[in-house]
Amino acid sequence: MLAIAVGLPACGPLVPTGADGDTGGDTSEDGRATRTDGEGGQDGVPPNPSDPSGPSDATADPDTGITVTATASTTEPPPEGCGDGVVDPDEECDDGDVDDGDACSSQCTITFEVDWTVSHDGAASSFDVANDLVVGPGDEVYVVGASSGVPGASDVWLQQILADGTVGWTFVWDGVEGLADEGAAIAWTADGHLVIVGSTESELTGSDVLVLVVDPATLGVVWSRVFDGPGSGAGEYDEIDVGTGVAVDPAGNIVVVGTLRVGPGDSDAWVAELSPDGVQVRWQQSYGDAGSRDTALAVIVDAFGMVDVLAALDDEAASMTLYFEGDGAGLVGWITHTFSFSDATARLDGAVAAVGRDGEGFAGELVTAVLDADWNPAWWQDYDASSDDEAEGIAAGPANEVAAVGSVGETGQQGNAWIAVYRDDGTPWWGDRYNNADADLGDTYNAVVFDSTGAVIAVGSETVIGQQTNALVRKYLPL
Repeated sequence: MLAIAVGLPACGPLVPTGADGDTGGDTSEDGRATRTDGEGGQDGVPPNPSDPSGPSDATADPDTGITVTATASTTEPPPEGCGDGVVDPDEECDDGDVDDGDACSSQCTITFEVDWTVSHDGAASSFDVANDLVVGPGDEVYVVGASSGVPGASDVWLQQILADGTVGWTFVWDGVEGLADEGAAIAWTADGHLVIVGSTESELTGSDVLVLVVDPATLGVVWSRVFDGPGSGAGEYDEIDVGTGVAVDPAGNIVVVGTLRVGPGDSDAWVAELSPDGVQVRWQQSYGDAGSRDTALAVIVDAFGMVDVLAALDDEAASMTLYFEGDGAGLVGWITHTFSFSDATARLDGAVAAVGRDGEGFAGELVTAVLDADWNPAWWQDYDASSDDEAEGIAAGPANEVAAVGSVGETGQQGNAWIAVYRDDGTPWWGDRYNNADADLGDTYNAVVFDSTGAVIAVGSETVIGQQTNALVRKYLPL
């Protein structure tokens, strides 16, 4: 295991900048339609998602706010006896239903196989977690998260796992003060390095946003930066600045999103664009209502450099997408979602795939949706297991299929790691619920990715007796 400790230069206080209330005209410069031309909220901030004056869709479902496109089944009627819970000689499986989208199809055939599983326990056998991953040129994966080297502290943890499940190398980064550090998101840079976004802890400034670029060939730190929010001093005013997402624009600039603490009970969604070498902050913007807890959850940068930032405002059961030109000129517009998307990604066809939770109309339902390039809904599917369900990550595959992950409640087992995969038109394909049976406690998937063959790799954590939680990586082969 390679341990590297690097001193990080701290940036000065960030001055939040926002729109002046004008949310743009009818179209942007690249011809994409502007989502809304509504008036801004306090200090030019978009209205709260629960505000009835926000944008609406006349054809939308009143509970979910998105248009439902039914997907007709193309499967044959189930064979006789399929769905009775008894595996007959002519059946591969029988889970007691004739539904598609789970581990046993409507034809009582097995829908996937697990190629391999990797479980990582850090040196302290404490709380280890995998938060995100990317695929390399040989279909190897690079997994980022946190691992506990000593009790009470965590390090940024990066691990290479080859396509056959063999662990390649492990990289650990410990902040200069040896406190809590964590990687939350990862992306490839234009020059083949890995950029990690997360948090690093300091006695003086609490938790700060961390941007760390690593060379996978040498396991050396190329550069790093730390961002401390406007709240100053240790303690409650300055302890939760966190990076949550990262993307790279067509010019190689690095776009980082997260949350910055600005005062008591007050945090803002934040986005910044850094030059490829990390030296220059090309622009940054913060958005949020005064006195509310607002955060950016994910970022998408399209081929024109347009930046879409998925944000949650004040922990409402809703979310919104802020979008603006990639030159940082300010907020161009926004669209409000009436349930809480937690992650979003772009498909190869230009559509946006998103996963979230609807806590109002259907308490506990997980929602997977595909929207067009202007965030107009094309189809959506829901999954209802219990009131303890959480949606965490989304990925799009080489054939525009979509995989959503998170956790679902299970009686007697706390939470199971959950994955659901849909074909490009929203038809349920296959899914799984993973439980570490040795513990029957909390397991979850936090992120997911497709490799070039269409295999699916999900990462998260599993509870292991005597080891708290281990980072969990699992590769699925759809059948």
